[in-house]
Amino acid sequence: MRWIILIFSLIAFSHIVVMAQEGGLGFIYDYSVFPVPDGSGDCYLEIYFGIPCNQLTFEKVEGSLEANLLLGVRLLDEDGNVVLEDIEGVKKSVSSLEEAESERLILEQLTYRIEGGYYRGELGVTDVLSKTTGTSIMEIEEIKDIGDGIIYDLQLASNIYTSEDEQSIFFKNGFIVLPNPSRIYREPVNIPLYFEVNHFGDGEKVVEYIIADAAGEKKWAMERRYSVSGHSILVDTLKVGEIGVGYYQLIVRIEGVEKRKTFVVYSEEYEAEIALLLQSKSLKPYTEEESARIRKEISIIADKEEIELYDSLPLELRPYFVERFWKRRDPTPETQFNELKEAFYERLEYVNEKFSISNKEGWQTDMGRVYLKYGEPDEISSQPMGLSSMVGIDVSTFETEPTEAWEYHSGGEFHTGAIFIFVDYDNDGEYNFFG
Repeated sequence: MRWIILIFSLIAFSHIVVMAQEGGLGFIYDYSVFPVPDGSGDCYLEIYFGIPCNQLTFEKVEGSLEANLLLGVRLLDEDGNVVLEDIEGVKKSVSSLEEAESERLILEQLTYRIEGGYYRGELGVTDVLSKTTGTSIMEIEEIKDIGDGIIYDLQLASNIYTSEDEQSIFFKNGFIVLPNPSRIYREPVNIPLYFEVNHFGDGEKVVEYIIADAAGEKKWAMERRYSVSGHSILVDTLKVGEIGVGYYQLIVRIEGVEKRKTFVVYSEEYEAEIALLLQSKSLKPYTEEESARIRKEISIIADKEEIELYDSLPLELRPYFVERFWKRRDPTPETQFNELKEAFYERLEYVNEKFSISNKEGWQTDMGRVYLKYGEPDEISSQPMGLSSMVGIDVSTFETEPTEAWEYHSGGEFHTGAIFIFVDYDNDGEYNFFG
């Protein structure tokens, strides 16, 4: 008997896949593979799509706002022959402009019966009104089930409930299984889980559920007893609770046979945004040293809440936060070039050359931080004899240490202009803020 598994090479730890094209439509997808219980060796390939509302264009239709989508799937065999090609038109409505502009995910599912084998899959989502398209590629590799017991794919869902609505695209074996294509959960973590097993014999079986972090350390575990008979459907809700932000693996084990699936615990504020970045590119986790350095760099322009969120993340998630940090500040998001980020790191190189002293890099000095945040001043006044000799600046002291005043005219960061005064109090070349 032959089955298939989808293999995604973007990041080894997970096969959640996101395509967030520059200037294109971003969408999230995940998949599951389940057997067709007729002995044919065929399987059902379920592809789950999540499209943020704010990626779509809505128009008013009979009192609501409606978006038109095209979902495309193309499968090629190992010789490059097209074995499946499908385009499905979908209409989705929202009740308000606020919802249309939100990052709430619109869920869709396409299901296909296919034979086991090697395939290359191409997925696409098109917003008909804006003619914007996002695409992604997946590889499908043949595998064979070996052994007496088999645990088929684990579907980590957003909700599961019993139903007789066989017309629903989410109906499966007496249940509505609403997908969670991002596999992102908020704390306290509750994971609705659907999976199928076979060849464990008849009778009561102990199912072990284990959650491990990215380092493989066990964070949560429980056991459940089920009565199984041949090909069985198992449904549960894992009430995990508080385990902290990070990457995790869910491990399901029956009589030494196990199946794994990864998921992410993240903050609600950034849930959809980070979902559009996770696995869109392979980002190497920071080392402790890299993380500390980057934190110091971005803290110059980040707000307090952003730094608190950065500090709360494990090392493997921080690169994705930083990616989104710069994306949020990109003045021209429709292009591949982020002018603000480029300017920041050009300034960083300059201030490290210009303002570094014996025990500090340039970006750690007051002058360096101001230059990094606001750029080159419009005017610089230097007075080696101190503030008392600077014309136009009212001071109540008669400092005689070397002094510089940086003036920024109105516009840009400042509505009415600004002046920064720096004093070399110790005559060692480091200019600190006056006061």
